[in-house]
Amino acid sequence: MASDDTLPPPSECANPLSPAAQTELRAGRYELAEPIGAGGMGVVRRARDTLFDRNVAVKLLKPEVAADSAGAVRFHFEAPITGKLQHPGIPPAYYLGTLPNAQPFLAMKLLKGDTLRDLLNHRQSPAEGLGRFIAIFEQVCHAVGYAHARGVVHLDLKPSKCNGGRTRRGAGDGLGPGQGD
Repeated sequence: MASDDTLPPPSECANPLSPAAQTELRAGRYELAEPIGAGGMGVVRRARDTLFDRNVAVKLLKPEVAADSAGAVRFHFEAPITGKLQHPGIPPAYYLGTLPNAQPFLAMKLLKGDTLRDLLNHRQSPAEGLGRFIAIFEQVCHAVGYAHARGVVHLDLKPSKCNGGRTRRGAGDGLGPGQGD
């Protein structure tokens, strides 16, 4: 998995779907838009939930991850766990689906605001905004503590996966994807 320093910006995220799969997903409930994040095995894209007329984040496996691979099996295993976590700092999962190419996808709440990584990188000095960062850290700790109390451990928690914006409420990726609309 890439470290925080090597993650590509959203504009450089690979398109994880074949044209046929993109058409099928657009023809269904979710209309895919631009990528907003990427990791070692997956990509998160902004999407439109046409049933509820809202923007969501859709997490997809990259096309090189086979539908019957250990990564795909783990995706199917982890998604329902994410859906069971009901905490203000953990964005809700809305739908676990499968594309025509048998790749799984997970639709989740699209969060607004900057990542903690973005906020930390834009400081003029380490002391700038210290109170705000302590409050963000406290929110992340509450969300992680909630998950841990239910036997769930986030295996890749880092600043790029934690929110820090005005309207984002906790930790990111497995704890919440997206940059808001």
